[in-house]
Amino acid sequence: MAEVISLTGAPLPTDADRDEALIATLERALERARSGETIATCIVELYRDETVSRSIIGNITSPLRLIGAVELVKMGLMDKALED
Repeated sequence: MAEVISLTGAPLPTDADRDEALIATLERALERARSGETIATCIVELYRDETVSRSIIGNITSPLRLIGAVELVKMGLMDKALED
């Protein structure tokens, strides 16, 4: 059987590399979306190769509320960056 490698040549993640808290959080968010409780979201993903992607999805009826929440996330990330 052929060896499987990533497109960038980086090592593939193993089960030990997975963040169970991250997976659980995303699964809970998916459950809320499927139930109709969540109507919009902003997602930013950091990939293993340090690239990022972002998505703004849904029926954004209160953009200012989302902007406020994004600012709180930004502040939390800034605190995390200053810790390192």
